[in-house]
Amino acid sequence: MRINPRLLNERGKFVKEGTKPFDKVFAVLYLPLTYMILIIAGLDAVRYEWSIMPLWITLLGVAMTIPAYFVSFWAMAENSHFECTVRLQEEQKVCKSGPYRIVRHPGYAAGVVSVVTAPLILGLWWGLVPGAIVAVMLVIRTALEDRTLQRELPGYNDYTKLTNFRLLPLVW
Repeated sequence: MRINPRLLNERGKFVKEGTKPFDKVFAVLYLPLTYMILIIAGLDAVRYEWSIMPLWITLLGVAMTIPAYFVSFWAMAENSHFECTVRLQEEQKVCKSGPYRIVRHPGYAAGVVSVVTAPLILGLWWGLVPGAIVAVMLVIRTALEDRTLQRELPGYNDYTKLTNFRLLPLVW
């Protein structure tokens, strides 16, 4: 909040002017699917007791989530255009500092980890189904946003040569 209060206000707005069409589709699907993790978790844990996970997997989920949140907050602190939707702004520049030196989309990388580890923390195997769907959606969104930035953001193509990987160093 202290570093970039304007960004937090902008992140609170759901779909804004200039949002790319593919991202409007993503926005409609993302929230219901992430809530499905919680709904399935409630059905699994409280109502039907479909699955039980060993404690060590739950602890692994916690251990993976904490760094993911750190990376996400770090990315927000570094990038003043870290918004909820894919759109380009007149004054937007390529962010090359902080976690953006390692991967081009650290927020999405953290998001993928978070949606997969949430069911682990809740201790429920069935929660991995919507979590995996959202994770795949985030990977697709990453590719679409990266393509958009390469086409429309000056300097982004040069940045892709410096930071080769989108989400996971040495992989993609």
